[in-house]
Amino acid sequence: MAGSTAQAHIMLVMALALAGCKAAAPAPAPRAEPVPVRLVRVGADGGAVTTITGTVRHAEETPLAFAQPGRVRAVLVDVGDTVRAGQLLATLDTGPADANAVAAAEDARRAALDLTRLRTLADKGWVTRARLESAEAGAAAANARAAAARFDQRYARVHAPGPGVVLARTLDPGAIAAAGAPVLTLGDARGGLVVQLPLTDRQAAALRPGTPAELRLPALGPAPISGQLRRISGRGDPATGAFIGEIALPALPGLRSGMIGTVRIATGSIGGETAASRPVIPATAIFAARTEEAFVYVHDPRAGRVRARLVRIEAIGEAGITLSAGLKAGEAIVATGLDRLRDGAQVRVIR
Repeated sequence: MAGSTAQAHIMLVMALALAGCKAAAPAPAPRAEPVPVRLVRVGADGGAVTTITGTVRHAEETPLAFAQPGRVRAVLVDVGDTVRAGQLLATLDTGPADANAVAAAEDARRAALDLTRLRTLADKGWVTRARLESAEAGAAAANARAAAARFDQRYARVHAPGPGVVLARTLDPGAIAAAGAPVLTLGDARGGLVVQLPLTDRQAAALRPGTPAELRLPALGPAPISGQLRRISGRGDPATGAFIGEIALPALPGLRSGMIGTVRIATGSIGGETAASRPVIPATAIFAARTEEAFVYVHDPRAGRVRARLVRIEAIGEAGITLSAGLKAGEAIVATGLDRLRDGAQVRVIR
């Protein structure tokens, strides 16, 4: 009987102990909220994607001028007008040019008749060879003067060299035009439209014609427009040092010269080496930096998490941090909020 009482007492103590342990068990930790971050993607050519503000321009903008000085009689188009190839755009007062052309043509006709008569006389031996040669030279000079007069007469008018749109008009009827001074500027429709970008010398050295780009023009809506780098100017602007890059654009309704937009383009090739081995990233994307090494957080889009990765630093410049190893083209790294992250942290991407 005493043994049964002791056994029951032990079982009661054990039950109370287990109940106490269960009551004292800690509550599960609250689930951490994803950390909001912004990303920068290593471009397809190995460089960080750079955003540059540019201006839409015609690829070919041609200034048109009179070949001779004179008084402007008429300007037949205005800024914004669409013109066709060969269309008459402006004309000088052609009275003097027309008179000169008539006089020169008459001189050439008279010289030709004199030459014909002297050749007949020379065949009969009635004039010297020297006299005939002088008449031949006179006729040739008269023909040259007539051709010059016709040139002046023809270029007292400005015609459109091709289809396009009038971008600028600098003279009005009654003004005195100097020879070669632009009267109109024509945007050639055959060359299409481009976006002109100011580039640093480092960007100009990194980019190559054919590099794809993405353009956004607020005037045409939020949809991105795909383009391609067409060319880079051969020298920098003497005042600013900037090089001009041109992004070729497709023909789009409403696209006009002068529109402002932003272009996203991958820049990364430095010093003539392949861009794939030398990505450039923002300085804000690295942490725990030491001699020639640092860490970045690489975004895993499937897991929605970031992983710390060691990268090797090649150089530090105005364009950002140049890496020699650690990242591949197409990878996305965190550019903001690094102080709130740890390896494996869940993140929420801010677009």
